[in-house]
Amino acid sequence: MSPETVIATLSVITTAGVAGAGFLLERRWRKSDQRRQALHQSTEARGTVVAMLSDLTSGEVEEARHLVGTLRYGSSVGHEPTEQDVTRACYRLIWAIERTGAATLAIEGLDIAVVKDARTTQLQWHLAEIIRNAELLSAALAIDDDMAAARREEIVAQFESWGNGKSKKLQPNVDSDDFRNDLVKLKTRLSVLGIPVRWDNARP
Repeated sequence: MSPETVIATLSVITTAGVAGAGFLLERRWRKSDQRRQALHQSTEARGTVVAMLSDLTSGEVEEARHLVGTLRYGSSVGHEPTEQDVTRACYRLIWAIERTGAATLAIEGLDIAVVKDARTTQLQWHLAEIIRNAELLSAALAIDDDMAAARREEIVAQFESWGNGKSKKLQPNVDSDDFRNDLVKLKTRLSVLGIPVRWDNARP
């Protein structure tokens, strides 16, 4: 074998080796990058879910839930709330639902366990309770906001699309006896406090 042939052969082998090493390095880098992206998405989604839960259980939303919960279940609210207080509480709950919908949109495309599990954790329990209270207050105070109501339905459908369908139904059946009984009790309590309500055909 001539020196030229040896050199050419070595050159081919070297080139192939460099190309192979480059391919392996690129493949390893891609896998590493995919792992980093997955970790970033998981961290981002987990942070969003934690923020959603915090928003539904603290601050102005917690105050609104406390007021509504006391009206529905308690014997005294500590002070007599005004119509403005109750209306404000209703809208704070509605806005909390809106924020949850926006947060859901931000992470719904991430196909990771933390997103799928979020729907079946305490987050969905809190959201279901807030939606029910918002529906009760809206009906009791005659707050006819069709746009907000339609948006709530969209958010519920969006949230329920997560995971594998094991969560409870979030949107209350406003025509059920259970809901109507709760509504009558709430309206009666508000009436005792001097807060105007719309009875329509809600009385049994």
